[in-house]
Amino acid sequence: MIKSILLPLAAALGLHSVAIAHEALPPGEIRTNGDIAFDKELKLGKLESNKIAITPDALQIFGSGSTGDIRAKSTPGATGTSRRLQDRFAERPSVIDYGADPTGAADSTAAFTAALASESPVSAPCGTFRIDSTVEVTKRADFRGAGTCTLLRFELPTGLPVLPAIDIKSTAAGSSLQSFRVDHQAHVRFYKPNTIYGGNTIASSAILVQSDDTSLSQVTVDNAYDNGIAVVRFAGKGFEFTPGSPKRYSLKTIRTSYCGVGSTPKAGAGIDVGTGSYGTVDDLVDIGSYGAFILDVGGGGQGAFSNMTGISTKADPNYHSYTFYVGSGNSTFTNLYSQEAEHSALWLDGFAGRTTMSNIIIKAPKSVGVQIKAGDTTISNLIVNSAGYTRSPGSVDAVQLDSTANKLSNVLINGLSVQNEFSTARYGINRLGSGPLTGAVVNATLSGAATATNNLPDTFAVVDGAVLSSVLTGAWTSYTPTVACATRGQFLAKVATAAQFRRVGKTVSVNLSAISIMDRGTCTGAINVSLPSNAATRTTFSGQETSVSGVALVGVIFEETSNLQIKHTDGTTPAVNGYVLTGRTEYQAQ
Repeated sequence: MIKSILLPLAAALGLHSVAIAHEALPPGEIRTNGDIAFDKELKLGKLESNKIAITPDALQIFGSGSTGDIRAKSTPGATGTSRRLQDRFAERPSVIDYGADPTGAADSTAAFTAALASESPVSAPCGTFRIDSTVEVTKRADFRGAGTCTLLRFELPTGLPVLPAIDIKSTAAGSSLQSFRVDHQAHVRFYKPNTIYGGNTIASSAILVQSDDTSLSQVTVDNAYDNGIAVVRFAGKGFEFTPGSPKRYSLKTIRTSYCGVGSTPKAGAGIDVGTGSYGTVDDLVDIGSYGAFILDVGGGGQGAFSNMTGISTKADPNYHSYTFYVGSGNSTFTNLYSQEAEHSALWLDGFAGRTTMSNIIIKAPKSVGVQIKAGDTTISNLIVNSAGYTRSPGSVDAVQLDSTANKLSNVLINGLSVQNEFSTARYGINRLGSGPLTGAVVNATLSGAATATNNLPDTFAVVDGAVLSSVLTGAWTSYTPTVACATRGQFLAKVATAAQFRRVGKTVSVNLSAISIMDRGTCTGAINVSLPSNAATRTTFSGQETSVSGVALVGVIFEETSNLQIKHTDGTTPAVNGYVLTGRTEYQAQ
């Protein structure tokens, strides 16, 4: 069916008379396949569900700011960049469309704020965007930069109270920001202490995450006044915060460097989980900050943290600082690495109870490798290499258990290796104070310390790795059993004995290599052979007289004794001059 649709179609499309006059259109038609066409070559689009779907490459736009063809470039505004309209149709809206300047010449704070408030997916190209104040994210934002080449350079005028570069408010739940870099410039702009949120220091961080279900990924932060990224929710405009919020945060593939350069004391880390709970941090690398990671104290911070590296962590002369500081409990940590920390690498503070950690490598800290002040702590696979690097050999401890203030109970380290590649630690494990201490270090290798342990009570066990290996693998140990006449007579001459045993858990295996009877004396009955431990239950034995006769032997181990009673299968005595008795048995120890 062919219909004339020139004027109705023009009205439907909102074409003005100037557009129609620009070039006369032939009679239009809607074809049976749905095409809207004017001739064989000119197709405008399709009719779909009684709606006109315009084909972009057929549309021509007239008026200010356009060349008339979507494939040509638009005329840029005062601060914009010339771009093809066709490119704009095919991509996310860009912050440039909101007036952001990728050359860094103009302030782009308002443009970023407007773009992130649009509640639509927004992108940003490579470029340097000058941010003169805080970009406040107040609605659910979906932002994607082009990587580290998308730089937000914070340029609050020097000497003013510091502000965060980005503040993701509690009203922006579900926001996702990825693939960009922030330079807070606190190392060169000399900001004053902040005055927002009651002057709380953590509000001086480069990025504040205050909203639930917020995700940051592939984000780089440099030169933050305090922390690079802080997960915290303030209760209002004052100093107070909301413990346990925000919830379900996700920080993945974060790179930070030289954070904490403005705060005093200098405690700013790459990431500080201040009050956030039920969250994850995965893949963090920090270089040269006053801490790679902080799980703050007193704010209900909690989560699962993995694959975090801190290199050359700085030390404030008064406050110290740590590559990894844990000040709250009920969290898990997996795969932590610290290299050349200027102070200590890891501190589990007294509030960090019920913390579980695994796979930790600490290399060349200039001070103590690990400080543990929290009970109910479990650490698996801990390596401390060259504690006290650059200091006098034997002056710094690898691991300190601090019971000076509180009872330190249920501390378990499964797998501890103290190494001395560059320097020797003073003590492998040193207890500070005299408070109660319970727990154990299992599978310990403390050869990298001048002295293995110091000041440990009987309630804290240290099991050497070599001893544990022998126990776990059941290595054979030689022992010399005693042999006596059990029923009739007694031995009056010598008996040469040789045996081995091994124990795995409560299972004891015994191998009687040779009981050589040189002179039986007056013994005419069964003989007793001593075992390395008491048996829990009655157990049988079988063996053979391997010299002279070759007859079989039988025996029994009586419960709650360490005696094996042996005789011939016909009940006669095995105590015959020149006989050599052998055999094996296995029993459960008491």
